This record gives sequence, structure tokens and C-alpha cells, in this order.
Amino acid sequence: MLWWTLGIALLLVVAAAFVLQRLYLRPWRELEQLLTRIGRGEQPPTFLLGGITRARRVGLALEQLLARQRELDRQVSKDAAEVRAVLAALTDGLLVVDSTQHILMCNPAFEQLYGQSRIATGTALLDIIRDSDVIEPIRAALDQARARVAEVTAPDRKRQLQLTAVPITHQNGEASGVVAVFHDISRLKQADAIRRDFGSGGISLLTFPTNCGRHFRFFMATSKPCSRPAISMKTRRATFTR
Repeated sequence: MLWWTLGIALLLVVAAAFVLQRLYLRPWRELEQLLTRIGRGEQPPTFLLGGITRARRVGLALEQLLARQRELDRQVSKDAAEVRAVLAALTDGLLVVDSTQHILMCNPAFEQLYGQSRIATGTALLDIIRDSDVIEPIRAALDQARARVAEVTAPDRKRQLQLTAVPITHQNGEASGVVAVFHDISRLKQADAIRRDFGSGGISLLTFPTNCGRHFRFFMATSKPCSRPAISMKTRRATFTR
């Protein structure tokens, strides 16, 4: 009788252990494997977890969460591609630096301006720009949290650039970075120099048409009509016949 009791008790213990493992321990192992696959960026074969109903609900919630995360990733990738396309289309150089003066972003026009094929994120600003006339407005915009505009010379020393440095500020007014735009004003400078040359020579581009019109009216008012000999009708007909 004692052996039967011990056997039944042992069977009950084994059955309880099996049920405990099946309903409570196994879902945790499956959940661990599921999270490991998600962390590696892999697609799990299934999100169904064995065991109790709550474990199955957890698996369904993870599936919905992963689908939403991937949708957000696709949207972020699309937005980033659109931003890169806009930056690539800009003819002006664009530079974004953080508070430690490290480059966060730049467009191809800026890379061509400073003769760089590819500038990695996190590159120190001083590694790319050595001109103090360019560094100082960016530093001033960071320190004082105010926009700065300066005229600088391009690295090739042939073009004139207008540098506009605008700080990126927080709600407390502190600058966390700077957006700098490099606009080529060489042609404007040349046009301004031509205008000054005309002005210094006694001729003004703005008043030149007005002066011409005034002189022409004066000439027409003061000149006498020219007298031409009368031509008879007979002479006119002969000329027309010829």
C-alpha cells in the first residue's frame, strides 16, 4: 500500500511539473527567443506563444509593436531620403554643427566648396575649415545665440561668400548648434564694382536713361526743321516708273 501511495504521489509531482513547465516556464523561453530574434533584426517565424492566454496576448502585442516599428522606420528612411535630395539640390553650401563644433550634417555643395569628397558625421569643424574669418561667426552664433552674417573668401581665394550662421536654440535660449549657409556673392560684387566705376566716371547707371531722354527732348525743341526742295508730281511719277 505504501508503494502505491508513493507511486501516485510521484506521478502527481511529475504531472504538476509538466503542467507548470508547459503553462508557465515554456512561454518565458519562447519569449526570450522571440526577443532575441527581434533584437538581431530578424523576422521571427511566429509570434504565437504557448501556455496561458496572457502569454499569447504578449506575443500578439509584440507582433503589432514590431509592425508599427518597421512602418516608422520606413517613414523615417523616406523622410531622410527626401531631406538628402533637397540638400543635394541646394547650390549654396549648408553646414550644421553641434555645441562642441562637430559637424552633424553638410550637403554636397559644402563638400565641393572645401574640396572634400565625403565628410563623416562627428568630424571636428577645425579639421575641415582653417579660416578664422569663417570660424569666428559660427562661434559667435553659438556663444551669443544670435544670428551672424559675414563676408568671407572661398578656399580657392577666387570667390566671395556670404556666410549666414543661425543658432539652433532651446526653450531656455541656449544654443545647441548652428546652421551655416555659404552663398556665393562674387557676381554681385562684380556688378557693384562696375556700378561704382560708372559712378566715379561721372555716369550713373540709374540716371543715364533719364539724361538721354532729357537731352533728346531739348535737341528736338531747339533744332529747326530742314528745308528740302519741292519735288514735282512729274518727277515723282518718273522715279516710281523706274
